[in-house]
Amino acid sequence: MLQSYVMSKTKKTSIEEKLIQSLASLDKNTTLLLAVSGGADSICMLSLCAQYAKLRNQKIIVASLNHNLRSEKESQKDLDFVKDFCKELGILCLVKTAEPGFIKTLAGKRKKGLEEAARFYRYAFLEDSAKEQGASYILTAHNKNDKLETILERFLQGSLARSGMEIMRGNYVKPLLDCSRDEIEDYLEKNNIEYCIDKTNAETVFLRNKIRNRLVVFLNTYFWGWQKALLQGAKKQAIDEDFFTELLDSYAFSMRDAKTAVYEKEAFFSLHKAIQTRLLYKSFSQLSVHSRISYAVIEQILAKQGIETDEIIVFFDNQNIIVQKKDNKERAKKGKKNFYAIVEKECKFITNYATISIDRADDKKDYTKGQVIAYKKKLPFALSYDGENAKLDFFHQEAEADKKYLQLHIENKRGYK
Repeated sequence: MLQSYVMSKTKKTSIEEKLIQSLASLDKNTTLLLAVSGGADSICMLSLCAQYAKLRNQKIIVASLNHNLRSEKESQKDLDFVKDFCKELGILCLVKTAEPGFIKTLAGKRKKGLEEAARFYRYAFLEDSAKEQGASYILTAHNKNDKLETILERFLQGSLARSGMEIMRGNYVKPLLDCSRDEIEDYLEKNNIEYCIDKTNAETVFLRNKIRNRLVVFLNTYFWGWQKALLQGAKKQAIDEDFFTELLDSYAFSMRDAKTAVYEKEAFFSLHKAIQTRLLYKSFSQLSVHSRISYAVIEQILAKQGIETDEIIVFFDNQNIIVQKKDNKERAKKGKKNFYAIVEKECKFITNYATISIDRADDKKDYTKGQVIAYKKKLPFALSYDGENAKLDFFHQEAEADKKYLQLHIENKRGYK
């Protein structure tokens, strides 16, 4: 567990100096809510704040959330570690545990992935806790590596190459944002401070983990100096985007109602495409469009063609461009019913229409067992593969009758292992 330590009177390390500088930018005599998971980053932040926040009479409260996405034993162990850590420091620790399966259900309702749903739930918990405790600031333990991974992730998704991370934005503060993961782990090791290790970080199911465990390792091996170059490029991009953000205030679109934005067509198409693009994204934001709108959609609008996505409809009349957000009933009615996947190992797919579990095959049988849950009905099936063709067999008449609701297109390039 946590080893006893006192404030060092020796020369401060780089990570200590950065943390002290961050705290100095915050108001004195305030309450700080720290998001702590038990991992190296958040435990480092908590340890440093416990030493130095008192210099500015800043009170610390910890908030820790169990998303219940890992095994119950592992999740509870991390939560207990954080509670014991705070108890030894004499710090109030607020804890919350999501009901099993809740995050997956939330992801389905929001039509987002598990990572986004977990993040949404986590930040709602932090903001509610801050309000209840009268905390002026919410501190998260994002570091320089997180910033680099975010830039790479957004670039690979076709977004602008800026990180979207700042040390302070509103009442959110990231005091370790300029500190590397190596610095953080080195600080913990030198001070004999224990922390939890999330084994799922080593997996490569999510895009962020693939970037961290594969792409970053490759870049570190073959492209010396890439980190500095990427951060400098993102900084330049951020300057440009700040300029465009201010410039957009000079251009307007009207809101016909809460779900409809209107552009005057002639005026809109007289603008540079850089302004047109950003104005469209601004209207999507004002309409509270939650799904990611690809640039292909923007290109079609700029080509003066109407388009419809899962969440918006864009069309033209004689004088205007109209952007409408669909209501929930309309979106449900037009929802997609096809699911496509490349199956390479045992896994579970969560879709709007079904949960599909693919389990490791029995050694004695050449098929994979699985279950489809669609429209509140359980549809057992067996997925067989003979090296060339995949076959989906349903086991009873009710399931056979419901096949029209779910179409599975299966492509197996490597063989199921």
